[in-house]
Amino acid sequence: MKLIPELNEQLRKLEDWKSAGIGKQIGTIRVDARQMEQLRHEINCEGFTLTVDEPSKRGGTNLGLYPLGHFVTGAVACFLTNMAKAAILMNLKLDTMEITARGHYDRGPARTFTDFIYDVRLTGEETIENVTKLMYEAEERCFVHQTLKKALSLTSNMFLNGSQVATHTLGPK
Repeated sequence: MKLIPELNEQLRKLEDWKSAGIGKQIGTIRVDARQMEQLRHEINCEGFTLTVDEPSKRGGTNLGLYPLGHFVTGAVACFLTNMAKAAILMNLKLDTMEITARGHYDRGPARTFTDFIYDVRLTGEETIENVTKLMYEAEERCFVHQTLKKALSLTSNMFLNGSQVATHTLGPK
């Protein structure tokens, strides 16, 4: 994994603060959205701007990723970020981390996502036991994962050096 040495220390301090109960327990994320043209919107979050749009065949201008793509992107980004943080805190010997996420949804009247599947691919000199622990730790740390598991099935498939080593599914009964 590519990282700066200071990140390990920063993450450990943050974990110490959380364990000690220091800091606010409730967080807020503010997002400002503005309709620009047709179905194209400009979204601003903490100084970062992105474009959300629909393809032209659905009435958009095709100048940005569509909303459901952003939804799945946000979910996988949160999961990968928390997996990387956990790997650092666990001192794992990993070279690469990649995730392919698939969000399946019902286009019918329900208009809901039915499940998410994450294929997590790791390379490095690590044990199956440690990467399985990493999967559980990342699932537990990820706000999006913890929220979505209340509504739909989430499956994590863990691959280490090309071989599948674990699968875990969470979700409502």
